[in-house]
Amino acid sequence: MDRHVRNTLPIRLVMIVASFVVVAVGAWAQEPPSIAGELAGTFWDENPVGFGYFLSFKTGRDFIFGYSGEGQETPTAGTWSLEGNVLVLSAAKPNGEYMSFFPGGIMRCMVFPEPVSVFGELVMAADNGKRFIRITPGPDPSSPRLADGVRAFAIPRARGTLAANARVRLGPGTAYLHRIIDFGSEGGKKEALQSGSEVTMLARSEAMDTIAGVSDYWYWCCFPTAVYEYETGWIWGGLIRKP
Repeated sequence: MDRHVRNTLPIRLVMIVASFVVVAVGAWAQEPPSIAGELAGTFWDENPVGFGYFLSFKTGRDFIFGYSGEGQETPTAGTWSLEGNVLVLSAAKPNGEYMSFFPGGIMRCMVFPEPVSVFGELVMAADNGKRFIRITPGPDPSSPRLADGVRAFAIPRARGTLAANARVRLGPGTAYLHRIIDFGSEGGKKEALQSGSEVTMLARSEAMDTIAGVSDYWYWCCFPTAVYEYETGWIWGGLIRKP
């Protein structure tokens, strides 16, 4: 092999690899989030079935960051902008505990599709480790989703009251194991939710189940347990008084 060709081969390889890297990085940097321009009016929640941090986007480029729960500080407001495909949230005056989420007044987020779930199709991942799920607009109710790993159909959130004691199953059917529910030091651990308990229905099973001559869907519900904590599970609809 010619000495000149042999000496220039490493250089050519480096240039080829570098060109691929530049193209890849350039494409990544120029690809905007799929929600760019569609943030206004959307609500993103860290914990859709309980208390947690949230992001609410208002008109224009305004946002509010706060905590859903009692005794928390006033939410922090600010404006957002885009740096390539990175969403940059600039807090006007981060107060109290929120300051840790906005070092230098800034929180950066990436938006990406979430594997099929009952809550939504997009997730916002912040550089502080927080993840927020887009709650509105909700998922297409005509498409099956996953709830606790089981195929289900999302429904508009609705509160119901148990008409009788009900075991909370790990799936839509009596063949699934039931949860042992921990109500903390005051309530103790119980095999079932008590009659009169309030639940929030988030999704329903694909098919109805007939028990004692009554046909109804199984509903994937969330319900309060220990103080400020929630659990989820499947409850047969025949035991729920629906609105």
